[in-house]
Amino acid sequence: MSATPLPALVLFDFDDVLARYAHEERIAHLARSCGVGERLVAEVLFDSGLESDYDGGGIDTATYLGRLGDGLGAPVDEAMWIAARVAGSRVDPAVLAWVRAVATQARIGVLTNNGVLLAEVARVLLPPLFPGLGPVSAYGACRAGPAGVRGKEERGRVCRYATE
Repeated sequence: MSATPLPALVLFDFDDVLARYAHEERIAHLARSCGVGERLVAEVLFDSGLESDYDGGGIDTATYLGRLGDGLGAPVDEAMWIAARVAGSRVDPAVLAWVRAVATQARIGVLTNNGVLLAEVARVLLPPLFPGLGPVSAYGACRAGPAGVRGKEERGRVCRYATE
């Protein structure tokens, strides 16, 4: 009995697969950077729907960062946002070793339901594994998750999507 071969392409989710994500650490970092309280950051980012609008591709990066800065009363540029997101993300070396092993047998990539700035976070946390990160929002899809790939998986087992 032989092992089942890997598909030609294996896609990994970023959050909670390639990196463990903690909202609290990201919020705290951004609050310190802007000199505001953590509750305000949470309200502006999440409670207002701003993050969901950006992740879903409804607004571009400049609009997102502009609204974020306006809400916090302090400018937020890409570098500040990336630093906060990196502060809230932890990569597991064992997972990266596993991904590298998969990469010897199949093409690998990231499919995420986060906004386009996450590509820069991946470049910081995962170089050189994923030079071509493609967020779902960049393609006009909204929070597709595994359902966005399931059709490809069912049509000939060309692709697998790792979400856990």
